[in-house]
Amino acid sequence: MMSDQQTGSRRGIPGGRFLGRWADVKVAIIGSGAMGSIYGAAFYDARNEVLFVDANRELVDAVNERGMIIERKDGEHTYRIPATNKPAGHDPCDLLLFQVKGFQTRAAAEFARPLVNEGTLILSLQNGLGNCETLAEAYPDSEILAGNNVGSVTVVAPGHVNHTGVGPTYIGPFRGSDTTSAQRAANALAPSGFEVHVLADVKTQIWRKLLINCALLGAAALTGLDANGLAKRGPVLDLANNVLRETITIAETDGCSFDPDEEIAKMYHIVSHAGGKSSMLQDVEAGRRTEIDSISGAAMRVAEQYGVPCPLNTTIWSLVKGKEQAMGIES
Repeated sequence: MMSDQQTGSRRGIPGGRFLGRWADVKVAIIGSGAMGSIYGAAFYDARNEVLFVDANRELVDAVNERGMIIERKDGEHTYRIPATNKPAGHDPCDLLLFQVKGFQTRAAAEFARPLVNEGTLILSLQNGLGNCETLAEAYPDSEILAGNNVGSVTVVAPGHVNHTGVGPTYIGPFRGSDTTSAQRAANALAPSGFEVHVLADVKTQIWRKLLINCALLGAAALTGLDANGLAKRGPVLDLANNVLRETITIAETDGCSFDPDEEIAKMYHIVSHAGGKSSMLQDVEAGRRTEIDSISGAAMRVAEQYGVPCPLNTTIWSLVKGKEQAMGIES
């Protein structure tokens, strides 16, 4: 179904204090590229007021001129959702969803500050570790929610993406175990048809995705293999399996336990059904800085904290950083 031009105001109760089924609220998507575009469209489909926020002027202009274009298995959809690179010109929102790269989180939090008031919920569905800590530091008076998505999106052009792999979304409290606010955020998204799970222990799910990202993203960036190539039996998949096992050992020091064989089976299922290119491969092909510091680098930092060796993650991190250096990228 084609999404129509947004008309009228879709607002929640001011200040983000909601009763019952939390929906019809004002949501800002901070970082409106691959995953951000998908979630902006989903929140819109769930009848919320949505604003795309991105520092990329080309993306903002494209979305405002012709809409956000999303390709799915059932065809191409155009969403007439406003976009801005000047958040100071807009009122505070009920929910901010951060979907920027890990190394952009601190700057993005400052960029988005005009959209935050006392009751604004902050949700990170970003890759890797450390994003919520950065957001909590930036917004000490705000409630922070954490989570992630198991899916894949390929950027066709600014404001135009292909949703290649559909997967569930997980949301939970960054600190503590009270899921009330996480459930409210999930309720605002669920009417879109997205599969949404609220978890009291979302930390384990964040590590679960990190296992897969450590195993696959760097390998994809270095080899140029898309999802189909990564799923092919051979030395790269063998390496991915070994990296995943090493990362599980690191996760266990941080209090999260996994069955290696089960997680390898899940990884293979995901990559064999995902299609398209990984986000890190897309970054390398576009000459952009990657998220390797938030992926393999994050695993390395935890391993160092607990004195656990991690030669495979270290090797992949070093090679991707070398790739960035060869592209003229300094970090």
